[in-house]
Amino acid sequence: MGFYDGRCVAIVGASRGIGQAIATRLSGEGAEVILFARNRDGLLRVAETLPGKAHAFAVDVTSAAAASAMAEAVEQSLGRLDALIYSAGVLPLAPVSAMLTEEFERTMNVNFWGAVRTVQGLVPILGRGGMKSIVLLSSLSTHFPLPFFAAYCSSKMALRGFAASLRQELAPQGFHVGLVSPGPVDTAMVKGKLHTPLYRVPRWMPLLRPEDVSRAVDRVLRRRRAEAIVPGWLAPLAWLGLARPSLVMGSYRFAVPGWEQAVREGMNRVIPGEESPESRGFNQNHS
Repeated sequence: MGFYDGRCVAIVGASRGIGQAIATRLSGEGAEVILFARNRDGLLRVAETLPGKAHAFAVDVTSAAAASAMAEAVEQSLGRLDALIYSAGVLPLAPVSAMLTEEFERTMNVNFWGAVRTVQGLVPILGRGGMKSIVLLSSLSTHFPLPFFAAYCSSKMALRGFAASLRQELAPQGFHVGLVSPGPVDTAMVKGKLHTPLYRVPRWMPLLRPEDVSRAVDRVLRRRRAEAIVPGWLAPLAWLGLARPSLVMGSYRFAVPGWEQAVREGMNRVIPGEESPESRGFNQNHS
């Protein structure tokens, strides 16, 4: 009998990449999953590949009306919920002086406010479940902020603070709130950006697979952990970076040859955050 047999899990940002890998892993362990994303075709494709029962709904988490409709979708399709995983995200890269305010706002809307709206809509239903777990996808960049990541790091730092406060609010009701903070992952969001002047990391930094992150999410759910760093061997350095921010810049200068030159080159470049195919409003796709 699988750990998730008889349990219902909602995954936001499930049409590809990390969200798809999480859905595949948990479905394979017996979970009944409900998938949310903006990309209707991607959701249908993922739902059809899963070994277990899946429900898919196209939803734009940046819309307050659509996010609240997720609660209605869960009530109608499952009637209960054991765990919520939020993995939706965008990654624009640019100097602060060159980034459009609209791009900054969109990043906060997807990466942070989308999570807030989702939690607000689904916590009442989660409270009736057995696991009462919420897992939010953060980033190793909250421990080691990079230049040109201002919008992304701001959104993930906000998510970290949200999780820390939410964890204390909901603990008396038996809830678990966890974070998963991965380094670079081989997804469409990262491809074409890594090891460019706007996204320089040490060459020894591994490029993770979505499956590596899904394994960490599974671990956080099973053990009800507060946070998992991926890869795990970087955890001591990650916590040191969070505790001593002054060490971060020095570590990049030491580990990345030509660091300052790369930063100067990056000041003239902009890479917008990737836009998922649009799906306005809220529509049921597959069950």
